[in-house]
Amino acid sequence: MLDSNIQASAQKAVVSLKKHLETQNLQHEPIYLIIDTELPTCKRKEFTPRIIPLTNRIGKVSNSKIFLITKDPVSLYREPLVGKDSATDNVFTTIIAFRKFKSISHSRKSTARVYHDNDFILIDHRLHKFLPDLLHGTIFQKSSKKYPIMIQMARPSADAKLTQSKKSTKMKDERVDPDYLLRQVKMICRSTTFVPSTGKCLSIVVGFSDMSSEKLVQNINSILEYLTNAKFQPVGGVISGGMAGILDLHLKTATTWLFYVIKQDFSFVHLPSLNSSRLKELYSQSLEASHYLDNNTNLILQEARLKPATNSYVKPRFPLHSKQISHIHLENATLLMLCRNWELPEVLKSMRSMEDKFNRDYHYPWVFLNDVNFTGDFISQTTNMATGPTSYGLIPENDWNTPDSINKTRYAECLKDYIKNDVIYGGSRSYRNMCRFNSGFFFRQDLLLSYDYYFRVEPGIEYFCDFQMDPFRLMKDNGKKYGFVISLLEYPDTIPTLWDTVEDFLHEHPEYQNTDSAVDFITTKEPIGPKTVVSTTDSPYNMCHFWSNFEIGDLNFFRSKEYLDYFNYLSQNGGFYYERWGDAPVHSIAASLLLNKDEIMHFEDIGYTHTPFFTFPDSLSMRSGKRCLVPEGEKNIDILAHSCLPRWWRYGSGKRFMREYFYEEEYI
Repeated sequence: MLDSNIQASAQKAVVSLKKHLETQNLQHEPIYLIIDTELPTCKRKEFTPRIIPLTNRIGKVSNSKIFLITKDPVSLYREPLVGKDSATDNVFTTIIAFRKFKSISHSRKSTARVYHDNDFILIDHRLHKFLPDLLHGTIFQKSSKKYPIMIQMARPSADAKLTQSKKSTKMKDERVDPDYLLRQVKMICRSTTFVPSTGKCLSIVVGFSDMSSEKLVQNINSILEYLTNAKFQPVGGVISGGMAGILDLHLKTATTWLFYVIKQDFSFVHLPSLNSSRLKELYSQSLEASHYLDNNTNLILQEARLKPATNSYVKPRFPLHSKQISHIHLENATLLMLCRNWELPEVLKSMRSMEDKFNRDYHYPWVFLNDVNFTGDFISQTTNMATGPTSYGLIPENDWNTPDSINKTRYAECLKDYIKNDVIYGGSRSYRNMCRFNSGFFFRQDLLLSYDYYFRVEPGIEYFCDFQMDPFRLMKDNGKKYGFVISLLEYPDTIPTLWDTVEDFLHEHPEYQNTDSAVDFITTKEPIGPKTVVSTTDSPYNMCHFWSNFEIGDLNFFRSKEYLDYFNYLSQNGGFYYERWGDAPVHSIAASLLLNKDEIMHFEDIGYTHTPFFTFPDSLSMRSGKRCLVPEGEKNIDILAHSCLPRWWRYGSGKRFMREYFYEEEYI
């Protein structure tokens, strides 16, 4: 049993969380126990769920949709399991052979549908080892947080009667024991699961909001005892250091702030004159006060439903309360941020702006990527700020680090030259790694493989206007594959041979040349208006590009053979390192050459800034209708001399009129 202080703290957190959910009229919400540990629970990536027995069950077989994957032929297993007198009759929603499941897995959407439509995915334990190579990132569906769970078709037995395969003389165990199978299914449904993490954060369902507080606390006790006590011999090992190895412990749902059970990063002043007993007393009082303030503050913040201090008398064009948005259709999309732990203040600033202006009414998930593990504090604070689920990914070294094919001596000389010539970020190795990653690897990360669209968000940015529409749905319904807000000229010194390399690629792949592309947008050089700055380089490329710190894109475009061939060709050239190719011109050239011009969208009504540029609607009526708060005195880059937007209006998909920005309800 856990000590009384932790149990009392857990009780307070559960009561506070349930009280908040009741005020929101939310029922049967899954409650997650978030455990931040000092050390990872495992050293390598795991794909096998561990089952944790609970004091109080959280599910029933009769209420669950269960998908079972068996060996071939499926008839050998299906007939004993669904027979009239079988113990497992009506237990499984679907029973499918592994061969058939392999064909389904070739379609990411079909695989996602299987996960979405079922509560549990079970697989014969003899087949589980093939799943990581078969499914890659789609094995993990973020929306439901499920891995396929191993199950034995019959009780292990040394004297079992084996059968001979038609294609081999080898004897195989093809037994099916419905009673034994049913016992396993019941255990899975009533228990909870987790997967040992190479990171330092575990998220485990303890129950649902309509369970009593006592039962939820008992389940918390069961989980912590199981994970911290070696006598239970948990598969995957115990949390290193037991309870002392847990830094933070809190409860949350998909829509709430954190409610702390243990929080060790509170302030405590140690006075040397205090004896040990007095020190323990003050420590206990400080911990209790910290928990009280955290949970009560979070509850108040939840009930307040804060919004930005804007002109509230302007009638909003979409519902503001979460109770009213059940009709909103969400696309298969995520908000994406590549960031570092030390950027946390700027990360939170960007998240707050995005949540206030858009996501507080949609609750799209967030994906955070880093080339090192995120800290517990980073995870805790960003989870607090998000209104949707959050995921944290560690970028594989091969996707981030300088490839072995780069000549180190030549690379070092190039860095010296770029520093000498004072080229922006010219001496930075990490910046080059980032540009190559954003050009060719971000869309291959496991956490993104289950999504169709992404919205790139960077630390330190800000949005000025309410979105009043779902940009993901707007793009999907109108066949758009790439969206931007700012277009300007690139620094020529960073990409001296990029266009030559692109031309070589097109010469080798003439099949990728698109007659309806926006190639004129990036190759014409005549002035557009009296104050246009034009490129004076010898390259046919005019240096116009979409500023990629804001981009909304179709991930399937980047996964396409055309784009992958394009990126691989550029990468083999070495220009990401010998020069300083940015991901913005790489993305922009690809979109302008490979997509139809009408598949690229300018979000003209989104107010946005990333130092040092600003863009926002010029129309006062549009600003009022979209509740924009534009900093006084800032200039709109859209029609300044170094903006490429007028060129896009002429050679791209054109300029829309103001009335087109007041979206119909179908895009909300």
